Amino acid sequence: MICEWCNGTGKEKPWELDSVYCSICKGEGTVKQMGEINLFQSGDFALHSGNKSSFKIECDSLTFDDWVTLAKMASEILPPFREVIGIPNGGIVFANCLKKYVTKGKVLIVDDVLTTGNSMLELRHILTKDRSLTSDDFIGVVAFARGKCPDWIMPLFQLNLGKN
Repeated sequence: MICEWCNGTGKEKPWELDSVYCSICKGEGTVKQMGEINLFQSGDFALHSGNKSSFKIECDSLTFDDWVTLAKMASEILPPFREVIGIPNGGIVFANCLKKYVTKGKVLIVDDVLTTGNSMLELRHILTKDRSLTSDDFIGVVAFARGKCPDWIMPLFQLNLGKN
């Protein structure tokens, strides 16, 4: 087994917003063997949105290198952005990987999986009030969308389940 966060060293990674350590080093990271967790899982799941589903996209199966690659892909299709904010918990690592692409432009809200989009909409609403911004000051990106995204959110991978 190997810790995907610190590779068993217990050292903090420079891409982390907050210190996140693995269970090897008495923290909250993930210890797993390659192939132990599948990205796509079948079963009966209650999603973060409250919806029920017969499948789940388990982004905890992705490695740090996977997130780096997804961030690179996103940087090539997104307009410029001046700040990156990740939705806890799923969007944090993705957001940290996107920070190296910050330049100017809008505020980027990031999540791993979008089902209804409510988490991103809620954060955008809070930030518009707290920072005196408008909804037009934001763009969003998700690694995976379980369906259609709002116009301001760009999915890297979007599922088409035959529903509009």
